Amino acid sequence: MDIREDFRTNIHEEILQGSEIIKILNYIPTLDSGKAGLCDCLPRYLKMYSRHDMVLCGAATFHNYNCDDFDIVHVHGGVEPEFFELGSKFIYDIHAYNLVCPVGNYCCQILNRFLDKPLTCLNCLGNVGIRTGMANMEKYFTLARKADMVAVHSKYMCEFYHTWNPTMLPVPMETDELLPCDDKKDYLFYTGRMSYEKNPYGFVEIVKRSGMKGVMCLYDLSVDETKTRQHYEDLLNCKDVEIVLNPTKQEMISLVQHAKMTVLPYFFAEPLGIAAINSILCGTPVVAFGYGNYRNLTCLLPKNLNDMVSMVQMDDSRYRDAICAVKTMGDKLRIEHDPKRAVEVWDSVYDTLK
Repeated sequence: MDIREDFRTNIHEEILQGSEIIKILNYIPTLDSGKAGLCDCLPRYLKMYSRHDMVLCGAATFHNYNCDDFDIVHVHGGVEPEFFELGSKFIYDIHAYNLVCPVGNYCCQILNRFLDKPLTCLNCLGNVGIRTGMANMEKYFTLARKADMVAVHSKYMCEFYHTWNPTMLPVPMETDELLPCDDKKDYLFYTGRMSYEKNPYGFVEIVKRSGMKGVMCLYDLSVDETKTRQHYEDLLNCKDVEIVLNPTKQEMISLVQHAKMTVLPYFFAEPLGIAAINSILCGTPVVAFGYGNYRNLTCLLPKNLNDMVSMVQMDDSRYRDAICAVKTMGDKLRIEHDPKRAVEVWDSVYDTLK
């Protein structure tokens, strides 16, 4: 008996009795490339814990299936011609800013250099991007209008897409591996893609100004190879920053567990903020600009780089308060993102559509 059947038999016996099994196709475009979007463990937990008949496919394998053979088609971004003619119940799932807005994001980044209170995507609700990229985004709007349900994964995204009356689905995460650690070392931690919006140079600047050591976990160096290689070589010139390239999951967890703080000077308005959630679950305070969902995760929200430097240099009393705050938030997030509980929420949502 495999682990999924064992879970069904021993834990969900009482739920399965009298419950109808729904056949669901979850289309995650990046699945075939090994990247599941929200988090790599999402497909694994859906297959492991759902009491429904769950099929997952990516863009390369989607056409092997007939959508009409399923009760529900759950689309995690992306557009296929078949979606416009679906006879099945249809969930359109927004992992990021599918319906928005590179132009608006760029405008906010420029304006925020001169504003005391930074703009976020909630200021215009994507209207700049909508007006400048309507032709590009009309296909997404059409799918959202057609969908029986629009799904998102954070309180922030519920606010952002409020006109679609979205349903929030918690993301199942490895809460049993992301555990707090009291053995904190005197270094700052950063993780992110090697990209402009993740602002790795901002982290280097904070390390330099604060006089502390830093550890960076960088991903996706292969994207735009020549340009990112040059950026990577520039970052290597900072002697107080240790760079860990494409770390394993266990390496990343160990580094964030022992860090004094996680510092995320991202320009991008994170729709969920998995890096911050990982850090909080590991008991490490997060300092980040108040874009996106970060304002729902941490109270350490500097206005600019100078504020960020001051925060990482906080005295022992304030640091103890930060540790207490992150523990409280971590307890809340551990319940919300517990994989078994989270998938039960997904199943209950599927039940309402059937």
